[in-house]
Amino acid sequence: ENIGRLANAAAPTLESFAKDKYYKSILFMESFCTYVREEMEERGLATFDSCLLAAVKMLRIDAKQNGDLTSYIQSRYHHFLVDEYQDTSSLQSELFFRLAAQEMDDDWRKIKLKPGALFIVGDEKQAIYRFRGGDVDNYQAVRELFEADDNCDVLQLSCNFHVLCDMSVITKYTSLMYPSSMVYCFIPKYQCLYGNSISSF
Repeated sequence: ENIGRLANAAAPTLESFAKDKYYKSILFMESFCTYVREEMEERGLATFDSCLLAAVKMLRIDAKQNGDLTSYIQSRYHHFLVDEYQDTSSLQSELFFRLAAQEMDDDWRKIKLKPGALFIVGDEKQAIYRFRGGDVDNYQAVRELFEADDNCDVLQLSCNFHVLCDMSVITKYTSLMYPSSMVYCFIPKYQCLYGNSISSF
C-alpha cells in the first residue's frame, strides 16, 4: 500500500524527468554539433557529408543568383549517370537534380530536368545503406518524379545477366523459409527475373 502511494506520488516527477531528459539531450547535441562543425572549419577538415552539403548550398545560392556555376558545370558535364540509387539520400538527389536542371526552382522536386541529362539505376530490394544515409523512400520519391515527367522514362529490367542457372530452386527455398506471413509491408514485392546467357542473344 505504501509502495503504491509512493509510486503514484512519484509518477508526475518521473514523467517530467522523462520529457526533460530528451529536451536536454537535444540541446546538448545541437551545441555539440555546432562545436564540431566550427572545429572542423578551423582545422580545415571535411567529411563526405560536409562536402555534399557545401556543394548543395553553393548550387542553391547559384540558383537564386544568375546560375553561372550551374551553367559552367553543365558546359563540362552533359550527362550524369548514378548507379545504386536506392542507397542515395534526398540531399544527393537534390545535388543531381540541380546539376541536371533545365529550369531551376527553390524546391529541387519541382526542377525541370534537361532531357537525357540524368540517368539513374536502382533496385529497392537491394537497399542496404540506411546506416550511411541511404533512403529507399528517396528512391521511390525520385521514381515518382520521373514517372510524372513527360520528358522522363522509367524502364523495368526483366532479364538478369548475373544468374545463369534455374531460379526455380532458389524461389522454392525462399518461399519455404520465408512464408508470406513473415513478409512485412516495407519489403518490396518479389519480382522474378529470368536469367539468360549472353551467348543466347
